[in-house]
Amino acid sequence: MKKILLFLGWMLTFLVANELKSQYVITHNELYSTDLFPNAPRFLIASMGDGFEMKIKSSEIIDLFARNGVHIGSKDLEITVRFKTPPNLKGAAQEVKKDFLQYYKAQHFEVDSIQLKPLGKEIEGIRVIEVKLSEAMMKRKIFTLPIVVQKDQKRMTLSFLCQVNAGIEVYIATQDIRAGAELNERNARRQRVSFEGFLNLPINQEQFNSSSAKSYIKQGQIITEQKIRPKIIVLKGEIMEVSMQGDGINIQIRMEAMQNGSLGEVINAKNLESKKVVKVKIVGKSRGMIL
Repeated sequence: MKKILLFLGWMLTFLVANELKSQYVITHNELYSTDLFPNAPRFLIASMGDGFEMKIKSSEIIDLFARNGVHIGSKDLEITVRFKTPPNLKGAAQEVKKDFLQYYKAQHFEVDSIQLKPLGKEIEGIRVIEVKLSEAMMKRKIFTLPIVVQKDQKRMTLSFLCQVNAGIEVYIATQDIRAGAELNERNARRQRVSFEGFLNLPINQEQFNSSSAKSYIKQGQIITEQKIRPKIIVLKGEIMEVSMQGDGINIQIRMEAMQNGSLGEVINAKNLESKKVVKVKIVGKSRGMIL
């Protein structure tokens, strides 16, 4: 009789707050009944899988609870469950943030949050030893991150799903840009966008100011390092001042550029008098040096 009264007392306590809320936050990969109602019988409701947020129909949750002998209700058609990085992973998240800020320093990278979620194993009692973040991972918004941890004097490598929520400064073509055209404010603009990952790094301000298009760039496209080359500062057919040094003597002669050239590039140039073609290194605007 006493046990029955205790059980009825528990049911009465539970039924006082048996209404589903619209949103929940969890720090593990699986959603259990006790995440919704701490005093409920514990059973699995759903797994978050590869995401950091999921929506579940309230009717499905109500049915699950009913099958476990508990009646609940809801004012909403669905609930939203969001994942939050557990406290013992905050140090690892800071390491990831620091590395991303350094990698995209020239692009004025700004991190809103780093989310780390365990994949498949409980993480209570672990201590983070090393975060194994590679360059390839830093070109993605969501990736699997290996982390070396210690638990009960034993080291192991566990996998975590990592999501980087950030903004980044890029240059976007405002019109089609042909190969060889100089990048400037007439054909591109600087814009902050949400970080979604890149196959190739977006150019920074210094590169924008000193580059030409290496290949065709379509209007609306983010300009990446793969698409640029140093700005052409000597044009084919241009008459340039070329220096020739030797034995303490510096002679300046005028030569015709036989091809376009960028700073530091070696091109062919023709002596206007002898018509001899020689190799010339571009050292400035319309200036070169015979090698």
